[in-house]
Amino acid sequence: QRKDPQQKHDKILKAAEYYAKAYEWKDSLAALNQAEKVANSAGLKMKTQLMTAKIWEAQGEHDRALSSYKKLASDAERLRENLDRDLYAQVAGEANFLLGEAEKERTRQEDPLGEVKNGSIERSLGFYNKAIATLDPEWSTRARYGAASLAESVSDSIRTAAASRETGNTEVLKERAKRWQGLALQYHSQNVMARQKDPSLD
Repeated sequence: QRKDPQQKHDKILKAAEYYAKAYEWKDSLAALNQAEKVANSAGLKMKTQLMTAKIWEAQGEHDRALSSYKKLASDAERLRENLDRDLYAQVAGEANFLLGEAEKERTRQEDPLGEVKNGSIERSLGFYNKAIATLDPEWSTRARYGAASLAESVSDSIRTAAASRETGNTEVLKERAKRWQGLALQYHSQNVMARQKDPSLD
């Protein structure tokens, strides 16, 4: 009995995941290449491409992976009406979450007092918010947590900077820190409400 294309695709994808868990990157990428060839829909191709990009990142090819995440997030949005809803949410949610995480790493090298001008903080939150908007159970939850963690980090950094200043308008900095802390609380609260609606998210 012949397997339908999706069954064949899923079987190859599981093999790729097995190789990836064993850090057999070459074999995993070879399986993913085969999986993309047998994928019979745009959604399955995107799912395969996302896993490929994660392998690249695991190998240290960060720029290549980020470029793929950005394309996948854009393509998922462009093809949204033609994709299975859950598959759209999964691909767009994870791709945007991973982009948010990458931008968050860049914020560690930035001065939190110049967060608006520097941009990585706002870009990170933008990607997290896009992941949240997909309503994917896993990635929207993780994105809210990531956004809250980022906002808390910015708030703490601004408070530290304010405390170390002997002169200057520290009240302005304290107010800014308070706003970031309030934003963190909003994201945490949204996760609490999501878990109350769907206990399986715990």
